[in-house]
Amino acid sequence: MPVPATARPVIPRRLHKDAVFDHLLAAVFDGTLSPGERLRDVDLERWLGVSRTPIRVALAKLGDLRLVETTSKRATRVVVPCAAEAADLFATACAMVAAEADGLVAASDDPDRARLAAELRAVASSGAGAEGAGAAGRLAELVGPMADALDRGLPGGLAAERLRLVGLPLRHHLRALPTGLPTGLARALDLAAAAVERGDAPGVVEAARLAAAAAVASFPASAPGARGVVGPGREPGVVGATEVTAASFRAPRLLSDDVHDALLKVVLDGTLGPGERLVDDELIAWLGVSRTPIRAALERLSDVGVVELAANRYTRVARPDRASFEEARHLCSGLLAWSALRGDPSASAVRPLDRSVSVAVAPRDVALPDGSEPITLAAFSWLMRQARRVALVPQVGALAHEVDRLEPRLAHAVVARRGRLRPGAWQAFERAAGVAGGPDGRRRAEAVRGLLASIDIEAVEPQ
Repeated sequence: MPVPATARPVIPRRLHKDAVFDHLLAAVFDGTLSPGERLRDVDLERWLGVSRTPIRVALAKLGDLRLVETTSKRATRVVVPCAAEAADLFATACAMVAAEADGLVAASDDPDRARLAAELRAVASSGAGAEGAGAAGRLAELVGPMADALDRGLPGGLAAERLRLVGLPLRHHLRALPTGLPTGLARALDLAAAAVERGDAPGVVEAARLAAAAAVASFPASAPGARGVVGPGREPGVVGATEVTAASFRAPRLLSDDVHDALLKVVLDGTLGPGERLVDDELIAWLGVSRTPIRAALERLSDVGVVELAANRYTRVARPDRASFEEARHLCSGLLAWSALRGDPSASAVRPLDRSVSVAVAPRDVALPDGSEPITLAAFSWLMRQARRVALVPQVGALAHEVDRLEPRLAHAVVARRGRLRPGAWQAFERAAGVAGGPDGRRRAEAVRGLLASIDIEAVEPQ
């Protein structure tokens, strides 16, 4: 018979960095690498039989997932499970499900929804009186079926991908739960099962809200070995590098962080245009650093969707299209709306809008007059800063981390595809946000959804 012609290889290429990541991830989950254990490059090289570069790239990815951390003495170690972080991650997973509830219940036919509902009920019934490890394990296992349902109901796969990645540190931190599932959480899972079964998207959103509230209220605020919340360190208009904070240490800034920020800036401002090849030797000569931090930075940029990596073929700046832009915008606006509806007590004193920069007196690169001019990177960063203020997005934590990962993807599409703000959209946002007074959560949610929906990009990539 003739050799079949396929769009993609039947046997996919397997890079060392991917194999090392999977091996280290499995070792963290099965206890081979115990919580708090020091990870030395030389030990990992001897154990895994690979060079330092794929090991450092894999560790950087595990660090971005908050499964390993680097201390102030530049020691890398496995993160100690923390119930408070489990609650934060679980609430963020609920936010993703709520943001894409329509796609979740659209997951093909009734049998699919029935299977998902049965899995939700199984966890709810087994968790109420179970030991912590058993209940937590069943709870973590829910992420997979939820992500599969999103895959079936939505075309792009971004929400399912992000939900699965949130599920990895969630699985790790759920180990810190000392008891079975709280009664309120079990009840919320039952409600979610009923809503999924009948295809009720608003019911799924309400069940997700109740489940998140039950987890935050019931999971212990601290546990033996607890550490600080992991989140992004942000500066106005710049997507910052991940920073780990705790009372005992502050993560150092790594060389790969500097490389990441430098490359992200030149991609987002258009210095490196869509489709442009990124060659290691050229980047080494330009940035004056070795291959390892460059590969780690490119891996992170690939994860946020601004760089494309093809094994042994090419590394290039991504070409944003309308479908991927709309997918990222929908998920981002859903997460912002979730934050607005739930509120954040620590952010209640923050003014809704940054009045230090107004449309009328802003510099030219930030001005958003009437939608006739393309949105610049500075203007988009400023818009997102206002949206985050109105939505009361926390400064750190899993939700902020997810918004930070979506923002570069959106910024890249807006700048590369000459995005514009619909005329009158900013004024509508100001009115909906209620600059003079504190609006309720529903008005905040409507304001941020409306602002992001008013941004459009050109259908065809500019030549």
